[in-house]
Amino acid sequence: MAAASFLTLFADEWLIQRFRRSAELTHMGSETPGGEARDRYERLRAGHRARHQLEFGSFAGLALRLDGESELESRWRKRAEGDAFTGARFAKHFRGSDVVVLHDLKLPRTLASVDHVCIGPGGVTVVDSKNYRDSGRVRERRGGLWVGSRNRTNLIEGVLRQVDVVRAVLAADHLDDVDIRGALCWVNYGALPSLFQISVKGVRVDGPRPIARLARRKPRGEPLNVDLATAIISARLER
Repeated sequence: MAAASFLTLFADEWLIQRFRRSAELTHMGSETPGGEARDRYERLRAGHRARHQLEFGSFAGLALRLDGESELESRWRKRAEGDAFTGARFAKHFRGSDVVVLHDLKLPRTLASVDHVCIGPGGVTVVDSKNYRDSGRVRERRGGLWVGSRNRTNLIEGVLRQVDVVRAVLAADHLDDVDIRGALCWVNYGALPSLFQISVKGVRVDGPRPIARLARRKPRGEPLNVDLATAIISARLER
């Protein structure tokens, strides 16, 4: 029994080092939450500035200020701000815990990304951060997610797709019994109900603190090897 336990620990450590080397070789990792969205915003803004420079010459700065942001620029700026806000809150709420957070993970064969993956002894929590301002109250209705008068159940379905990807990544390396949950982190948590929690199709919709509490959940059985799961996810999903 002792020999088997030693071999298991040795194998896990070997896998951790292998996946860490793979992650390092592919140069993964902005550690700044929202870094990808911020980069996208800066590229869009630079293109906007260059077009104004060609059209207005020395008056380009004034024209740019009068013109303001395009809708697309505003969307990416708000996303970057929301991801950064959530990441900062997670850093605070996870301080002193065993939870590791990865940010801006690229989904294979798509342009989409996962905002935050929280990995703790109790399992993995896949978090999509949403920075919607003045969009109305958030509520569950007829099995879907509604924001004001709009049906935004598509946000829930997006999280479920991300959960499926993370589950497949871990299962491919024989971590197929991991408790993986999805969450929508609402930056404007004043729009959320104050007396009850929202869960749609198993996806929790809440503010940063309750979602951090979810990510710190106790294991239902054998604790997850956080280092191993972190190394696998870092290596398999581009950052």
